Amino acid sequence: MKKRITRLLCLLFCLILCLGSVPACQKADPLSQNGIRSVNIIKKERVEILVTLNSSLLKEHKGDRICLYELFPGETVADLSDKAPVTEKKAKASVNFRIPLEENGVNRLYSSFVVAFSDGTLISKKSFGVKNPEFLATEKRQFPWVGTPKGLITSNVEDAWSMGTSHTVIPLRLSELLNGTDATRFNDDQYFYSAAVLKVLDDQIFRASSTGMQVSVELILDNIPSLGTAAAMLDLLNGRYASDSDYGFVSAWMISPEENIDAETAAE
Repeated sequence: MKKRITRLLCLLFCLILCLGSVPACQKADPLSQNGIRSVNIIKKERVEILVTLNSSLLKEHKGDRICLYELFPGETVADLSDKAPVTEKKAKASVNFRIPLEENGVNRLYSSFVVAFSDGTLISKKSFGVKNPEFLATEKRQFPWVGTPKGLITSNVEDAWSMGTSHTVIPLRLSELLNGTDATRFNDDQYFYSAAVLKVLDDQIFRASSTGMQVSVELILDNIPSLGTAAAMLDLLNGRYASDSDYGFVSAWMISPEENIDAETAAE
């Protein structure tokens, strides 16, 4: 009997110690994360940015407004001092911004966003970009993994095939593709390319695809006359090889700047 009482007392003592180590219950704040929670394309022409604030920050900035800023590729939070907000709304626990995906000729697919109060106080120093670019894709399929990881970067498809590779990467210089007089249209503008260069690429991609290899193309940006020209060429190539066709299928594009092009030049 005495041993039984002793065990019960020990159990009770341990229970008291455990209860003492548990923090007091408080109502959890479901919006404890301050700043941008998500950036998503919701329609082909709209971007939705969800911002949340916790109760303590709301109390501190009662009656204030939240400003949404846009950062272009290469820009950081340090560049905000020279920028005007894209839009602003009254501060509350959950704020939903919806802005055009494209505005004034600029597509926001590659932009990032940051929010601050109207007095300039940053809500979060981290910027956020679009998280679902695949929403805009016209071709939606699983990535076509084939064979083994063994691959070869080469313009000679026969070399890759003879070595039994399952993957090949074919290099293509943008300057060579642009060296021609054949016309294509993109966003109501006319651009010129070389059909002869494209025909050689057709042959390489078709022969590799027909052997069952997974084909990627490394597009080397050694000449970028304008952003519109680069976009037009990407649109031309993607439309030509995005699905199984007479030209073959490219499963991935690798964009590579030439060694003598720095980040500033590439952005321009």
